[in-house]
Amino acid sequence: MRMNTLRSGFLILALASFGAHAEYQATSTSEAELDAMKLGTTDLDDIDQEITNARMRADAGSRSRVSMSTGLGYSGGSVKKPFDSERPNLSGDPSTETSTDLSGSISARYRFNPRTSMTFGAGFGVLQPFHGAENFNIDNPGIGLNRAYRIGNFQTITSAGATWGTSESWKAANQKASVSISHNMMTQIGNSGWTAGASIQVVNNFLSSFTPDDGDSDMRTDWRIGLYPQLEYQFNDRYSARTVFGYFNYYSFKNTDTFDFKNVFVYQSVGVGISVTRDIYLYPNVQFIPDNLSVDNTNVAISATINLF
Repeated sequence: MRMNTLRSGFLILALASFGAHAEYQATSTSEAELDAMKLGTTDLDDIDQEITNARMRADAGSRSRVSMSTGLGYSGGSVKKPFDSERPNLSGDPSTETSTDLSGSISARYRFNPRTSMTFGAGFGVLQPFHGAENFNIDNPGIGLNRAYRIGNFQTITSAGATWGTSESWKAANQKASVSISHNMMTQIGNSGWTAGASIQVVNNFLSSFTPDDGDSDMRTDWRIGLYPQLEYQFNDRYSARTVFGYFNYYSFKNTDTFDFKNVFVYQSVGVGISVTRDIYLYPNVQFIPDNLSVDNTNVAISATINLF
């Protein structure tokens, strides 16, 4: 009963975060205004006056009324063997895929107004792309809400979403679904070229009964809360350096009390942000564990955010 109450409250929190920033439009939009919006003009340009960070602009999606959002990524092996068939499981979460993979997602996006949009899509991927390219799948459909806005000097994106588990790794862990809410804030530090901020994410995984094959206790992640300080330095309009401090990851496991959170996944990410266009952003990066530095204990990755139309 307590878990159901927590989950209900969590969903209400996700919806309330958008309601707090919702805009009421009493008049309908004319066809001329709609056409202008599709071309990225009129009031849809306003969001680029509020969100100037290249990564956050891409995350907010195209300015068009209707568009497509695509995320592509390669989750590689260690620095020593970036194209290996396996990658270190830094988190230790049994539901984490340990095979290297080339994966992504594609979503249709509808923009209600300059700041708020909804997406619906699914993930796709292939395991071990440089070792036989096995098991191409389209899975884990999801729906999401995204709002980009400004709070004082902070550029802000709030997102909430739900994902239904259909992938093999989720099935193996008997994970049926997941709901999440995240809040990302960044601010420029004067005219120095530095941008600092943090994001917070709360995730609730819906897990069914499960008996580990090795007889150990059930260590699947039930709840996950993370605080991620971030720092970026903008070299020019196209390139930036970025680091994320993943020192505050707290997990609650299925076999423990709901409020028994443990700080179990401490890592840092360092990479280069590349703004190809306003709607295309690339991020090659490396993740490592600060207190266990080793080329064998790292993950190499590259991600791409692409908005179409």
